[in-house]
Amino acid sequence: MLENTELMDDKDRADKQEADQRLENLSPGITGEEVEYATTPVGKLCFSHSVTEIDIIRFEDEMNRKVSEIPEESISTERELLRNIAHIFINHLKDDGDEKNLKRLQNLPAQNFYSMYLAWRMQNTSYSEMIRNVLHYWEGLQDSTVFVHKWGDFPREEGLHKNMVCKHSGENSP
Repeated sequence: MLENTELMDDKDRADKQEADQRLENLSPGITGEEVEYATTPVGKLCFSHSVTEIDIIRFEDEMNRKVSEIPEESISTERELLRNIAHIFINHLKDDGDEKNLKRLQNLPAQNFYSMYLAWRMQNTSYSEMIRNVLHYWEGLQDSTVFVHKWGDFPREEGLHKNMVCKHSGENSP
């Protein structure tokens, strides 16, 4: 019905096709549209877990192959988990800008930080202890600046967003 109107532009058509593909992969036949279906366990799981950041059909074979190459029970630490997530999924994120935060996981220091944070969450660490742990972690870094997302005082290198602070109080920029 909507595609028969003149109100639908190319972006709207692409969004509708993507939505139809998602719906069809979750409940075949629900839209009546012809779509490509996921054929691998990883592709099917991505659809069932509402992964929207990756072109699932395009990359499912490669992601499935990478998953199958991981020996069973080889992921025993948070660090190994994040390294495998980065290896399998992060390189396939769409480049429309919305996935910048996830793309940080391509960097080993980001993987190390988030694996540490994940371990704290799994151990039910209190917020006050996590804050103390983050400050201790920052002190151990070689850089004089740290990434703090939207609470920063100045941008990183040629960035546009203020997402960095100096570790030592009283300093406003590098």
